[in-house]
Amino acid sequence: MYKVLKSSKAAIRFSLKHSKKYLLENRCQESLIVLWFSFGGADKRVSYSTGYTVSYSDWDYQKQRVKTNKSRIINSHTVNNYLNRLETELMNANSRFIDEERPITKELIKETLDIITGKLVPVEKEEKVPIDFFKFSENYLYQKKDRIEKPTFTLYKGTLTKLKKYTRIRKVTVDFSSFNKTFLDDFRQFLEIRENLALNTISKHFKNLKMYVIEAKNQGLISNPPLKYFKVSTEETTAIYLNEDEINQILKLDLSFNKRMELARDKFLMGCYTGQRVSDYNGITSDNIVDISGLKCFRIKQCKTKNIVDCPITLEIREIMSRYNNQPPPYLHDTDINENIKIVGRILGFNEVIKTEITKGGRLVKRNKLKWEMIETHTGRRSFCTNNYKKGMSSLYIMHFSGHKSEREFLKYIRDRGEDRTKHIVDQGYFNV
Repeated sequence: MYKVLKSSKAAIRFSLKHSKKYLLENRCQESLIVLWFSFGGADKRVSYSTGYTVSYSDWDYQKQRVKTNKSRIINSHTVNNYLNRLETELMNANSRFIDEERPITKELIKETLDIITGKLVPVEKEEKVPIDFFKFSENYLYQKKDRIEKPTFTLYKGTLTKLKKYTRIRKVTVDFSSFNKTFLDDFRQFLEIRENLALNTISKHFKNLKMYVIEAKNQGLISNPPLKYFKVSTEETTAIYLNEDEINQILKLDLSFNKRMELARDKFLMGCYTGQRVSDYNGITSDNIVDISGLKCFRIKQCKTKNIVDCPITLEIREIMSRYNNQPPPYLHDTDINENIKIVGRILGFNEVIKTEITKGGRLVKRNKLKWEMIETHTGRRSFCTNNYKKGMSSLYIMHFSGHKSEREFLKYIRDRGEDRTKHIVDQGYFNV
Protein backbone atom coordinates (compact mmCIF):
# COMPACT_ATOMS: atom_id res chain seq x y z
CA MET A 1 0.00 0.00 0.00
CA TYR A 2 1.25 3.46 -0.88
CA LYS A 3 1.49 6.13 1.80
CA VAL A 4 -0.45 9.32 1.16
CA LEU A 5 1.44 12.59 1.47
CA LYS A 6 -0.19 14.80 4.07
CA SER A 7 0.04 18.57 4.26
CA SER A 8 1.21 20.44 7.33
CA LYS A 9 0.52 23.99 8.47
CA ALA A 10 3.57 23.98 10.73
CA ALA A 11 5.95 26.93 10.64
CA ILE A 12 8.98 27.91 12.68
CA ARG A 13 10.43 31.34 13.22
CA PHE A 14 12.97 32.88 15.57
CA SER A 15 12.55 36.29 17.16
CA LEU A 16 13.88 38.34 20.05
CA LYS A 17 11.90 38.50 23.29
CA HIS A 18 11.99 42.30 23.45
CA SER A 19 10.26 44.42 20.82
CA LYS A 20 12.25 45.90 17.96
CA LYS A 21 11.29 49.42 19.09
CA TYR A 22 12.57 48.77 22.63
CA LEU A 23 15.87 47.34 21.38
CA LEU A 24 16.35 50.25 18.98
CA GLU A 25 16.20 52.57 21.98
CA ASN A 26 18.40 50.29 24.11
CA ARG A 27 21.03 49.00 21.69
CA CYS A 28 23.28 47.57 24.40
CA GLN A 29 20.42 45.54 25.87
CA GLU A 30 20.64 41.83 25.09
CA SER A 31 17.43 39.97 24.36
CA LEU A 32 16.61 36.27 24.51
CA ILE A 33 16.30 34.42 21.18
CA VAL A 34 12.92 32.64 21.18
CA LEU A 35 11.74 29.84 18.88
CA TRP A 36 8.07 30.08 17.81
CA PHE A 37 6.32 26.99 16.44
CA SER A 38 2.90 27.45 14.82
CA PHE A 39 0.75 24.44 13.89
CA GLY A 40 -2.66 25.89 13.18
CA GLY A 41 -4.68 28.82 14.45
CA ALA A 42 -3.70 31.63 16.81
CA ASP A 43 -4.17 29.36 19.83
CA LYS A 44 -1.80 26.74 18.42
CA ARG A 45 1.53 28.41 18.97
CA VAL A 46 4.43 27.35 21.18
CA SER A 47 7.30 29.58 22.34
CA TYR A 48 10.58 28.04 23.47
CA SER A 49 13.71 29.66 24.88
CA THR A 50 16.90 28.87 22.96
CA GLY A 51 19.05 29.95 25.91
CA TYR A 52 21.01 32.47 23.80
CA THR A 53 20.84 36.25 24.01
CA VAL A 54 21.84 38.84 21.43
CA SER A 55 21.67 42.62 21.00
CA TYR A 56 19.77 44.52 18.32
CA SER A 57 22.87 45.31 16.25
CA ASP A 58 23.93 41.63 16.10
CA TRP A 59 20.54 40.20 15.05
CA ASP A 60 19.43 39.87 11.41
CA TYR A 61 15.65 40.33 11.55
CA GLN A 62 15.15 39.21 7.96
CA LYS A 63 17.18 36.00 8.18
CA GLN A 64 16.21 35.43 11.84
CA ARG A 65 19.79 34.58 12.68
CA VAL A 66 22.81 36.16 14.36
CA LYS A 67 24.83 38.32 11.98
CA THR A 68 28.11 36.66 11.02
CA ASN A 69 29.86 39.30 8.94
CA LYS A 70 29.83 42.39 11.17
CA SER A 71 28.85 40.74 14.44
CA ARG A 72 31.04 41.17 17.50
CA ILE A 73 29.84 37.77 18.71
CA ILE A 74 32.74 35.35 18.23
CA ASN A 75 30.54 32.24 18.38
CA SER A 76 27.85 33.49 15.96
CA HIS A 77 28.29 30.45 13.68
CA THR A 78 27.83 28.11 16.66
CA VAL A 79 24.62 29.87 17.66
CA ASN A 80 23.24 29.81 14.11
CA ASN A 81 24.10 26.13 13.70
CA TYR A 82 22.22 25.46 16.93
CA LEU A 83 19.16 27.36 15.64
CA ASN A 84 19.35 25.47 12.32
CA ARG A 85 19.47 22.17 14.17
CA LEU A 86 16.45 23.07 16.29
CA GLU A 87 14.47 24.01 13.20
CA THR A 88 15.44 20.92 11.17
CA GLU A 89 14.92 18.36 13.93
CA LEU A 90 11.61 19.88 15.06
CA MET A 91 10.21 19.92 11.52
CA ASN A 92 11.35 16.30 11.03
CA ALA A 93 9.65 15.33 14.30
CA ASN A 94 6.48 17.14 13.25
CA SER A 95 6.43 15.23 9.94
CA ARG A 96 6.85 11.99 11.86
CA PHE A 97 3.95 12.86 14.17
CA ILE A 98 1.71 13.54 11.16
CA ASP A 99 2.74 10.25 9.53
CA GLU A 100 2.01 8.40 12.79
CA GLU A 101 -1.31 10.29 13.10
CA ARG A 102 -0.37 11.54 16.56
CA PRO A 103 -2.34 14.56 17.78
CA ILE A 104 0.02 17.54 17.90
CA THR A 105 -0.25 19.50 21.13
CA LYS A 106 1.75 22.22 22.83
CA GLU A 107 2.90 19.70 25.43
CA LEU A 108 4.17 17.32 22.73
CA ILE A 109 6.11 20.07 20.96
CA LYS A 110 7.74 21.30 24.18
CA GLU A 111 8.66 17.74 25.16
CA THR A 112 10.14 17.20 21.68
CA LEU A 113 12.24 20.37 21.99
CA ASP A 114 13.42 19.27 25.44
CA ILE A 115 14.59 16.00 23.91
CA ILE A 116 16.32 17.78 21.00
CA THR A 117 18.15 20.15 23.37
CA GLY A 118 19.13 17.34 25.74
CA LYS A 119 17.02 18.52 28.67
CA LEU A 120 14.97 15.33 28.57
CA VAL A 121 15.89 11.73 27.80
CA PRO A 122 13.25 9.85 25.74
CA VAL A 123 11.53 7.24 27.89
CA GLU A 124 12.11 4.53 25.31
CA LYS A 125 15.88 5.22 25.36
CA GLU A 126 16.41 5.32 29.12
CA GLU A 127 17.32 1.65 29.36
CA LYS A 128 19.74 1.98 26.43
CA VAL A 129 21.95 4.59 28.08
CA PRO A 130 25.34 2.84 28.34
CA ILE A 131 26.52 2.27 31.90
CA ASP A 132 30.08 3.00 30.89
CA PHE A 133 32.07 5.78 32.57
CA PHE A 134 33.68 7.11 29.40
CA LYS A 135 30.49 7.09 27.34
CA PHE A 136 28.60 8.66 30.22
CA SER A 137 31.24 11.39 30.62
CA GLU A 138 31.42 12.12 26.89
CA ASN A 139 27.62 12.35 26.65
CA TYR A 140 27.57 14.74 29.61
CA LEU A 141 30.38 16.85 28.13
CA TYR A 142 28.69 17.21 24.75
CA GLN A 143 25.46 18.25 26.46
CA LYS A 144 27.46 21.11 28.02
CA LYS A 145 29.28 22.01 24.80
CA ASP A 146 27.01 24.87 23.75
CA ARG A 147 27.10 26.41 27.25
CA ILE A 148 30.86 26.54 27.83
CA GLU A 149 33.78 28.22 26.10
CA LYS A 150 35.78 26.23 23.55
CA PRO A 151 39.04 26.27 25.61
CA THR A 152 37.12 24.93 28.63
CA PHE A 153 35.55 22.18 26.52
CA THR A 154 39.02 21.23 25.25
CA LEU A 155 40.37 20.99 28.81
CA TYR A 156 37.48 18.77 29.94
CA LYS A 157 37.93 16.51 26.92
CA GLY A 158 41.70 16.37 27.49
CA THR A 159 41.13 14.88 30.95
CA LEU A 160 39.17 11.99 29.46
CA THR A 161 41.94 11.49 26.88
CA LYS A 162 44.54 11.23 29.66
CA LEU A 163 42.35 8.80 31.61
CA LYS A 164 41.89 6.59 28.53
CA LYS A 165 45.65 6.58 27.98
CA TYR A 166 46.10 5.57 31.62
CA THR A 167 43.81 2.56 31.15
CA ARG A 168 45.76 1.44 28.06
CA ILE A 169 49.21 1.81 29.65
CA ARG A 170 48.24 0.37 33.04
CA LYS A 171 45.98 -2.24 31.43
CA VAL A 172 43.12 -1.51 33.82
CA THR A 173 39.39 -0.91 33.43
CA VAL A 174 37.79 2.25 34.73
CA ASP A 175 34.16 2.12 35.81
CA PHE A 176 31.97 3.95 38.29
CA SER A 177 33.39 1.98 41.22
CA SER A 178 37.04 2.76 40.40
CA PHE A 179 37.45 6.10 42.13
CA ASN A 180 39.02 5.18 45.44
CA LYS A 181 42.22 6.49 47.03
CA THR A 182 44.41 3.73 45.59
CA PHE A 183 43.19 4.38 42.04
CA LEU A 184 43.50 8.17 42.29
CA ASP A 185 47.01 7.96 43.78
CA ASP A 186 48.12 5.72 40.91
CA PHE A 187 46.51 8.01 38.30
CA ARG A 188 48.30 10.99 39.81
CA GLN A 189 51.62 9.13 39.72
CA PHE A 190 50.93 8.25 36.07
CA LEU A 191 50.39 11.94 35.22
CA GLU A 192 53.50 12.97 37.14
CA ILE A 193 56.00 10.31 36.06
CA ARG A 194 54.71 8.83 32.80
CA GLU A 195 53.23 12.05 31.35
CA ASN A 196 55.72 14.44 33.04
CA LEU A 197 52.99 17.01 33.75
CA ALA A 198 53.27 20.10 35.91
CA LEU A 199 51.60 20.10 39.32
CA ASN A 200 49.03 22.74 38.36
CA THR A 201 48.11 20.79 35.21
CA ILE A 202 47.56 17.64 37.28
CA SER A 203 45.38 19.63 39.65
CA LYS A 204 43.21 20.77 36.72
CA HIS A 205 42.80 17.18 35.48
CA PHE A 206 41.70 16.03 38.93
CA LYS A 207 39.27 18.95 39.19
CA ASN A 208 37.78 18.02 35.80
CA LEU A 209 37.57 14.35 36.75
CA LYS A 210 35.77 15.31 39.95
CA MET A 211 33.17 17.14 37.84
CA TYR A 212 32.33 13.92 35.96
CA VAL A 213 32.19 11.90 39.19
CA ILE A 214 29.87 14.41 40.89
CA GLU A 215 27.51 14.33 37.90
CA ALA A 216 27.54 10.51 38.02
CA LYS A 217 26.67 10.74 41.71
CA ASN A 218 23.81 13.14 40.94
CA GLN A 219 22.44 10.59 38.47
CA GLY A 220 22.69 7.76 40.98
CA LEU A 221 25.54 5.93 39.23
CA ILE A 222 28.08 6.39 42.06
CA SER A 223 27.34 6.18 45.76
CA ASN A 224 29.31 8.44 48.11
CA PRO A 225 32.52 8.93 46.08
CA PRO A 226 35.55 9.99 48.21
CA LEU A 227 35.70 13.55 46.85
CA LYS A 228 38.43 14.64 49.28
CA TYR A 229 40.96 12.51 47.36
CA PHE A 230 40.41 14.54 44.17
CA LYS A 231 42.09 17.60 45.66
CA VAL A 232 45.62 18.21 44.38
CA SER A 233 47.52 21.18 45.76
CA THR A 234 48.63 23.90 43.38
CA GLU A 235 51.61 26.22 43.33
CA GLU A 236 52.07 29.83 42.31
CA THR A 237 53.85 29.91 38.98
CA THR A 238 56.54 32.42 38.06
CA ALA A 239 54.82 35.04 35.93
CA ILE A 240 55.92 38.55 35.03
CA TYR A 241 54.29 41.91 34.64
CA LEU A 242 55.50 44.98 32.75
CA ASN A 243 55.81 48.25 34.64
CA GLU A 244 54.40 51.47 33.23
CA ASP A 245 57.76 52.58 31.81
CA GLU A 246 58.14 49.30 29.90
CA ILE A 247 54.58 49.52 28.60
CA ASN A 248 55.23 53.09 27.45
CA GLN A 249 58.36 51.95 25.63
CA ILE A 250 56.27 49.36 23.79
CA LEU A 251 53.66 52.01 22.92
CA LYS A 252 56.23 54.47 21.54
CA LEU A 253 58.27 51.92 19.55
CA ASP A 254 58.06 52.64 15.81
CA LEU A 255 56.90 49.42 14.13
CA SER A 256 55.52 50.96 10.93
CA PHE A 257 58.02 48.83 8.97
CA ASN A 258 56.16 45.65 10.04
CA LYS A 259 52.37 46.05 10.10
CA ARG A 260 51.69 42.59 11.54
CA MET A 261 54.08 43.17 14.43
CA GLU A 262 52.57 46.62 14.93
CA LEU A 263 49.07 45.11 15.11
CA ALA A 264 50.25 42.44 17.59
CA ARG A 265 51.82 45.16 19.74
CA ASP A 266 48.64 47.24 19.66
CA LYS A 267 46.41 44.25 20.51
CA PHE A 268 48.67 43.39 23.46
CA LEU A 269 48.51 46.98 24.73
CA MET A 270 44.70 46.82 24.69
CA GLY A 271 45.07 44.21 27.43
CA CYS A 272 47.49 46.42 29.37
CA TYR A 273 45.09 49.38 29.32
CA THR A 274 41.76 47.54 29.84
CA GLY A 275 42.75 44.64 32.13
CA GLN A 276 40.72 42.19 30.06
CA ARG A 277 41.47 38.64 28.96
CA VAL A 278 42.60 38.22 25.36
CA SER A 279 39.27 36.56 24.51
CA ASP A 280 37.60 39.83 25.51
CA TYR A 281 39.93 42.57 24.27
CA ASN A 282 40.65 40.77 21.00
CA GLY A 283 36.98 41.03 20.01
CA ILE A 284 36.49 44.76 20.68
CA THR A 285 34.97 46.68 17.76
CA SER A 286 33.44 50.13 17.33
CA ASP A 287 30.10 48.57 18.36
CA ASN A 288 31.52 48.23 21.88
CA ILE A 289 32.02 51.99 22.28
CA VAL A 290 29.51 53.68 24.59
CA ASP A 291 29.20 57.18 26.02
CA ILE A 292 28.73 57.42 29.79
CA SER A 293 28.03 61.05 30.68
CA GLY A 294 30.65 62.21 28.19
CA LEU A 295 33.16 59.45 29.04
CA LYS A 296 33.92 57.13 26.11
CA CYS A 297 34.21 53.49 27.18
CA PHE A 298 34.38 50.00 25.74
CA ARG A 299 31.37 48.01 26.97
CA ILE A 300 32.52 44.40 27.12
CA LYS A 301 30.64 41.24 28.07
CA GLN A 302 33.38 39.03 29.46
CA CYS A 303 33.40 35.59 27.86
CA LYS A 304 34.36 33.64 30.97
CA THR A 305 32.25 35.31 33.67
CA LYS A 306 29.52 36.94 31.49
CA ASN A 307 30.09 40.15 33.49
CA ILE A 308 29.47 43.41 31.64
CA VAL A 309 32.22 45.96 32.27
CA ASP A 310 32.82 49.48 30.93
CA CYS A 311 36.53 50.15 30.31
CA PRO A 312 37.51 53.82 29.85
CA ILE A 313 39.12 54.68 26.51
CA THR A 314 42.36 56.25 27.72
CA LEU A 315 44.65 58.64 25.86
CA GLU A 316 46.95 55.70 25.15
CA ILE A 317 44.09 53.71 23.63
CA ARG A 318 43.16 56.73 21.51
CA GLU A 319 46.74 56.85 20.26
CA ILE A 320 46.49 53.17 19.29
CA MET A 321 43.13 53.69 17.57
CA SER A 322 44.53 56.61 15.56
CA ARG A 323 46.52 54.02 13.59
CA TYR A 324 43.26 52.31 12.55
CA ASN A 325 41.04 55.22 11.47
CA ASN A 326 40.08 55.83 15.11
CA GLN A 327 38.73 52.30 15.40
CA PRO A 328 39.90 49.51 17.75
CA PRO A 329 42.67 47.43 16.15
CA PRO A 330 41.24 44.45 14.22
CA TYR A 331 41.26 40.83 15.39
CA LEU A 332 44.56 38.94 15.43
CA HIS A 333 45.01 35.32 16.48
CA ASP A 334 46.45 34.77 19.97
CA THR A 335 49.42 32.84 18.57
CA ASP A 336 50.44 35.78 16.38
CA ILE A 337 50.18 38.19 19.31
CA ASN A 338 52.33 35.96 21.53
CA GLU A 339 55.01 35.41 18.88
CA ASN A 340 55.34 39.06 17.90
CA ILE A 341 55.15 40.64 21.35
CA LYS A 342 58.14 38.55 22.42
CA ILE A 343 60.09 39.97 19.48
CA VAL A 344 59.05 43.48 20.54
CA GLY A 345 60.36 42.79 24.04
CA ARG A 346 63.64 41.52 22.62
CA ILE A 347 64.00 44.62 20.41
CA LEU A 348 63.52 46.83 23.46
CA GLY A 349 66.09 44.87 25.44
CA PHE A 350 63.86 43.47 28.20
CA ASN A 351 66.70 41.16 29.24
CA GLU A 352 66.17 40.98 32.99
CA VAL A 353 66.94 37.42 34.17
CA ILE A 354 63.87 35.81 35.74
CA LYS A 355 64.33 32.77 37.96
CA THR A 356 61.47 30.33 37.37
CA GLU A 357 60.42 27.35 39.45
CA ILE A 358 57.82 24.73 38.57
CA THR A 359 57.03 21.27 39.89
CA LYS A 360 57.04 18.96 36.89
CA GLY A 361 57.23 15.18 36.83
CA GLY A 362 57.17 15.28 40.61
CA ARG A 363 60.42 17.30 40.75
CA LEU A 364 61.13 20.99 41.28
CA VAL A 365 62.54 22.35 38.02
CA LYS A 366 64.50 25.62 38.19
CA ARG A 367 65.40 27.64 35.11
CA ASN A 368 66.54 31.14 34.24
CA LYS A 369 64.68 32.99 31.49
CA LEU A 370 64.98 36.44 29.97
CA LYS A 371 62.01 38.67 30.64
CA TRP A 372 61.09 39.12 26.97
CA GLU A 373 60.76 35.33 26.60
CA MET A 374 57.95 35.33 29.16
CA ILE A 375 55.76 38.06 27.67
CA GLU A 376 52.38 36.72 26.47
CA THR A 377 48.81 37.94 26.01
CA HIS A 378 47.96 37.40 29.70
CA THR A 379 50.91 39.59 30.73
CA GLY A 380 48.85 42.61 29.71
CA ARG A 381 46.02 41.78 32.11
CA ARG A 382 48.48 40.99 34.90
CA SER A 383 50.30 44.28 34.27
CA PHE A 384 47.04 46.25 34.47
CA CYS A 385 46.22 44.74 37.86
CA THR A 386 49.72 45.09 39.32
CA ASN A 387 50.43 48.64 38.12
CA ASN A 388 47.12 49.99 39.38
CA TYR A 389 47.55 48.17 42.69
CA LYS A 390 51.01 49.72 43.12
CA LYS A 391 49.57 53.16 42.36
CA GLY A 392 47.20 52.74 45.29
CA MET A 393 43.96 51.88 43.48
CA SER A 394 41.81 49.72 45.75
CA SER A 395 41.45 46.01 44.99
CA LEU A 396 37.68 46.53 44.70
CA TYR A 397 38.10 49.10 41.93
CA ILE A 398 40.60 46.99 39.99
CA MET A 399 38.35 43.91 40.32
CA HIS A 400 35.50 46.01 38.89
CA PHE A 401 37.39 46.04 35.59
CA SER A 402 39.21 42.69 35.75
CA GLY A 403 36.07 40.77 36.69
CA HIS A 404 37.69 38.73 39.47
CA LYS A 405 35.05 37.24 41.77
CA SER A 406 37.19 37.15 44.91
CA GLU A 407 40.11 39.16 46.27
CA ARG A 408 41.96 35.88 46.83
CA GLU A 409 41.93 35.13 43.11
CA PHE A 410 42.71 38.75 42.26
CA LEU A 411 45.81 38.86 44.50
CA LYS A 412 47.32 35.99 42.49
CA TYR A 413 47.74 38.54 39.69
CA ILE A 414 49.71 41.03 41.78
CA ARG A 415 53.38 40.56 40.93
CA ASP A 416 55.24 42.99 43.18
CA ARG A 417 57.25 40.52 45.26
CA GLY A 418 60.10 40.64 47.76
CA GLU A 419 62.05 43.91 47.54
CA ASP A 420 59.47 45.37 45.17
CA ARG A 421 56.62 44.83 47.64
CA THR A 422 58.66 46.07 50.63
CA LYS A 423 59.39 49.34 48.79
CA HIS A 424 55.74 49.67 47.82
CA ILE A 425 54.55 49.23 51.42
CA VAL A 426 57.12 51.71 52.80
CA ASP A 427 56.09 54.28 50.17
CA GLN A 428 52.54 54.17 51.55
CA GLY A 429 53.85 55.90 54.70
CA TYR A 430 53.45 53.07 57.17
CA PHE A 431 57.06 53.44 58.43
CA ASN A 432 58.98 56.42 59.73
CA VAL A 433 62.02 56.23 57.43
